[in-house]
Amino acid sequence: MCGLFFIALTTPITEIFSVMHTLRVPPVIVDLSMLIYHFIFVFIAQAIAIHNAQTIRQGYTSFRHSLNSMAMLGAMLFIRAWKEAEDLIIAMDSRCYDGKLELAGQQNPPKPVAIASTAVYLSLCIVVAIMTSAIVPFR
Repeated sequence: MCGLFFIALTTPITEIFSVMHTLRVPPVIVDLSMLIYHFIFVFIAQAIAIHNAQTIRQGYTSFRHSLNSMAMLGAMLFIRAWKEAEDLIIAMDSRCYDGKLELAGQQNPPKPVAIASTAVYLSLCIVVAIMTSAIVPFR
């Protein structure tokens, strides 16, 4: 179990989705997993923000206030999650979403020309840094 937890917690989630795609997991499951992963963090951020606001306004001073605050927290989380989902649908539609989310691992590898030009640029930056390292500014 420790080894499984170590691998799960140290592997980037995009790699896990790429492996799922490579293992021929149905694309619907991979896409749903990606969306669920995204919304977990949106949900947590909203819950923390609402809870902090309720705490500042003395929402948890007594047991009765705590129950009322937790009920409002749950209701607001549902409403805000619904709103975030609608905003995501609008954003995906505006980007011509065709029903398939692209994974970062599925992109084309860089072309040799791009690699060479990047190497030349970095070499020039290193040369300029070495040449200007002896220059002392005015004090």
